[in-house]
Amino acid sequence: MIATVQHPRRNGRQPVDPPPAALIRTAIYTRKSVETEASEVLTSLEVQRELVEKYVESQRERGWQVLPERFDDNGFSGGSLSRPAIGRLLAEIEAGRVDAVAVYRLDRISRRQLDLLRLLELFHQRGIAFVSVTETLNSDTPAGRAMIHLLGVFAQLERETIAERTRDSMRAARRRGMFTGGRVFLGYRVEAGKLIVVPAEAALVREIFRLYRAEGSLSAVAQDLNRRGWKTKGGARWDKGAVHRLLRTPVVAGLMRAREETVAGQHEAIVSRQEWDAVQAMLDGQDRGRGDVPRQRSSALLAGALHCAACSSGMVYRATSAKGGRRTGYYECARYSREGAAACPGSRVPAGAIETAVVEAIRGLGADERLVAAVMEAARIERERQKADLECEIQRLEDELQKVIDEQERLVAQLGQGAPGAAAMQKRLAELDAAAQDAQKARKAAQGRLASLASEGLDQAHVRATLASWNELWGALEPRERNQVVGLLIEKVAWDRRSRDYTIRWRGKDLAGAVAAGGA
Repeated sequence: MIATVQHPRRNGRQPVDPPPAALIRTAIYTRKSVETEASEVLTSLEVQRELVEKYVESQRERGWQVLPERFDDNGFSGGSLSRPAIGRLLAEIEAGRVDAVAVYRLDRISRRQLDLLRLLELFHQRGIAFVSVTETLNSDTPAGRAMIHLLGVFAQLERETIAERTRDSMRAARRRGMFTGGRVFLGYRVEAGKLIVVPAEAALVREIFRLYRAEGSLSAVAQDLNRRGWKTKGGARWDKGAVHRLLRTPVVAGLMRAREETVAGQHEAIVSRQEWDAVQAMLDGQDRGRGDVPRQRSSALLAGALHCAACSSGMVYRATSAKGGRRTGYYECARYSREGAAACPGSRVPAGAIETAVVEAIRGLGADERLVAAVMEAARIERERQKADLECEIQRLEDELQKVIDEQERLVAQLGQGAPGAAAMQKRLAELDAAAQDAQKARKAAQGRLASLASEGLDQAHVRATLASWNELWGALEPRERNQVVGLLIEKVAWDRRSRDYTIRWRGKDLAGAVAAGGA
């Protein structure tokens, strides 16, 4: 799914005259959501950038070079790509001025799975390398790309869990009758977070209720209001929909809707509860007459993902009622359902059986030894490559430093012998002293990176713990969230009626190559 430009690599031995590496212009992207206290240095943009710069410096022999332009989003959420710095970064990529993107951690660039996958696909299309330095995630390897995909799912689920908690808090506030934002209907204004009656508008609301009870027609009420020149809350002309929405809202009766229940609000009513109930009964009668019964969305786990292996058509969920009132169902080939047995043999599978099997495959991601082994092997190869590169870099710096020292000793000896050109030699000695300091500083940084390399990256316990959390995570998800995970991980499930078996096509070829497909 994700490809990167190929760069020259060393073989672990220092060549006598190393060829110059192709320049890889690397953009460092950093982000933090909110302003942090001075003590919270680990979340600062500067610390993120410093750590990433050290990684890029360790790749200097491969041609990696930090671009001077900064791409920092300070105080922006990772749940959206509407951020100034990410916009500038994408513009630079489109202009062909970036070869690689490096981040401190994966969730710095995006906490939303769909946005992350879109970015990685864009990097692939433009030949841009991508690396998350603290997670040893590199798009150079298939296992690295598979791990990026899985961690991206975790990041999105974490974000949506936070969002769900926020929604729960708002629902709790609504159950207490509080106004939590949204549409402000005619008759009210918002002041200090509360709904306050606007007397002139309230009189119009009461007149609309009176007109509808008298005429029983939404169109007739809208026409009457427009003849009088009265406008909606937004200043528009009235139509059937606008009248219907106003008559349906419980707010004007001093109520507040919290999901499926209606509770007493903490604001003043404009019409009485009795009048509002009477109007609701009239509207219900009209809606039934038009057949306007709200359609319920399917909650089937594999809706949109399950396909018939015989004809490749999608399989649709059919709900049935078993004895005792217990709901059950099955999936049936849509083509067979539309065109009959001549078009398809008629694949059908009980919903419970196929959903349970697919769920077990998802929960089994954490126990898949092939995925663990692939990630571990990729991490080992990456560490070995970095170690060889760093050793080469240290040796090059030591050779460079020795040349500087040799030249310094030669110049000092010439000065001691009273050779001509003392001023020029003293100037050269100052230059050599600065070069020696730079080389020593670079050597110290490379040695520090080499020393810390053994403690960085992924160890087996970390990989297993990360993947094993899938099982626990799945058990905590609500049905809607489980449907979402299926959509994020699975591209297609094919059911074969003859073999009574199924196969799973995972999203992304790297994830598909690292984990097992479905089983019977």
